[in-house]
Amino acid sequence: MGRASDAQRPVMIAIAGDSAAGKTTLTQGLVDALG
Repeated sequence: MGRASDAQRPVMIAIAGDSAAGKTTLTQGLVDALG
């Protein structure tokens, strides 16, 4: 497994898409799943 300090590193996820493609819905689902 990784080092203990790896758990403290921030995660950046980029979400791109056209207008009304569901970016906000996807983001809300990720927030619910990941915390």
